[in-house]
Amino acid sequence: LATAPPRLWPVRTILIFSKIDETWDKKPLTNREFRALPIGKKVEYMWKYKRIHLIMYAVELALIIAGLLFLQAGNKNRLTGIILNNADSAPVEMFETLKADFQEAARKYSKKTKVEVVGGLNYYLDDESKVEENYGLIRFLVENIKKGDLDFLTGDQETVEMLAYSGFFRDLSVVLSKEQVERYKPYFRYIDQAVVDQIILVAESETDVDIQLPDCAKPEEMEKPIPVMIDVSHYDNLKGLYAETTGTVVFTICEDSPEIGGLRNILDVIFE
Repeated sequence: LATAPPRLWPVRTILIFSKIDETWDKKPLTNREFRALPIGKKVEYMWKYKRIHLIMYAVELALIIAGLLFLQAGNKNRLTGIILNNADSAPVEMFETLKADFQEAARKYSKKTKVEVVGGLNYYLDDESKVEENYGLIRFLVENIKKGDLDFLTGDQETVEMLAYSGFFRDLSVVLSKEQVERYKPYFRYIDQAVVDQIILVAESETDVDIQLPDCAKPEEMEKPIPVMIDVSHYDNLKGLYAETTGTVVFTICEDSPEIGGLRNILDVIFE
């Protein structure tokens, strides 16, 4: 990812729970054990033991991704976002309404901007049977955020917070205007850069250490708080795309997005 302070350093693993015995061929890894592997070992494990499952899932995921990338390719004025973990029952009409709201906002910055929102992608927390699906999503995010092909992501706070500790999202205090930072600061949700640094050290040392994430709504309890999420649960046109049991819904701006002006305007519409 492009370097521009105070960006987040990408980490090798999202959460470290325990040291993994590399003789994994003796028994399948649990989801917790898999998440604790360095990236290289994850790839090796998936290809060696989950190849067929991964290919089957990749076909399904590719249908969504291909359409997204087709729309994105060659258009510098397109702003694309992921509605992660949306409800299966979310009607198409609600996606169209959200898209229209966001496009109207983005065009106040650039009249040529076209907005696309993509649902149907999921990350499964603590589900041992969904390792392949999670791996596919992470790979998709890494590749397309790095290329600047994804501009924003929304989702339930717990899942997005976990992704945020991998360095996928921008520091809102840097990309938003001073007026927006002051106005939206009560809605910011944070990660702790000190915890990111700790995760990197644990991943490199392969020590047996549990890492407790701080409360993302309490920056005063963090050593180096960085606002990377914003609570948008009040915005019915977005919250309505999620299941009633979903708690806080957050909005993030992806690393390397070239559409910051349009994204600022979208946040203004969300908080009108």
